[in-house]
Amino acid sequence: MICIKRRTSPVIHAASSASSARCLRVRSVLNPSPHLPPRKIEPGSGTAVGAIWYLARAGGYLLAGRARTRHGPLILSLVFAVVWGLLALHPLQPQDWLLENLLTLGLVAWLLVSRRSHPLSTPAYALLLLYGLLHAIGAHYSYSLVPYREWLSAVFGGATPSWLMTSRNHYDRLLHFLFGLLCFRPMRETLRESLPKIHVSACLLTVCVLLSISTLYELLEWCVAATAGKDLGLAYVGAQGDIWDAQKDLALALVGSLLAMLISVLLAFRKEPKPIATSAAFETRVAARRA
Repeated sequence: MICIKRRTSPVIHAASSASSARCLRVRSVLNPSPHLPPRKIEPGSGTAVGAIWYLARAGGYLLAGRARTRHGPLILSLVFAVVWGLLALHPLQPQDWLLENLLTLGLVAWLLVSRRSHPLSTPAYALLLLYGLLHAIGAHYSYSLVPYREWLSAVFGGATPSWLMTSRNHYDRLLHFLFGLLCFRPMRETLRESLPKIHVSACLLTVCVLLSISTLYELLEWCVAATAGKDLGLAYVGAQGDIWDAQKDLALALVGSLLAMLISVLLAFRKEPKPIATSAAFETRVAARRA
């Protein structure tokens, strides 16, 4: 019987070694001693410091998308539910709060229904959580009356920065900008099956979709202002006397989405796979076989 020994290609061996080394690095970060049980925080003087360290590391893994666990979206949903419930208590203008949260509740219901058929990544859910919490704050106080100047004055020790000393409340402008910045990745992941494979083209189409949604929202504000009462319509629109409020909101959403697109393209450019370097002896052997 003739036994043929199969030789493994150096390229495949190098790729396998790189994958194994990467897995070992991830395991060493999650558990420095794989053969020992995870370390526990011992009671004593270092308990608080250790707890903060482990919470910070867990939050970093959650936001970086390294926590490959199904409980990440559930934790973010619970955080949003608790904060939203607290902000739902005694809103400044109850009718305006109800109008502001109708779309929010619809979006949350859609995310829960489509979680299994069209799941998003943990960073995408975290970005939606951040935007949802900021929107809940605006709905609680009414966007035109959010006391962010008082908050910043308390942070800076009673001295409000000069660039904030304006007659207009710009909290709604901030949220329009963050809509394009924070909702870019969730929208791109939602449309990933319909977008082209080229990364730049997919990002451009995502920007167009976000700008279309922002335009539809401005039209919705106009319809609400035309049908609701005068005081409720003005509170919901939040124009504050600016005749170009809709155009400025759209421009800020466009700027935010373009900034998110630039960040996405730069990150994709850095993550491009590099060719595996082969040894000179292997290249010589391959050339000799071909000859």
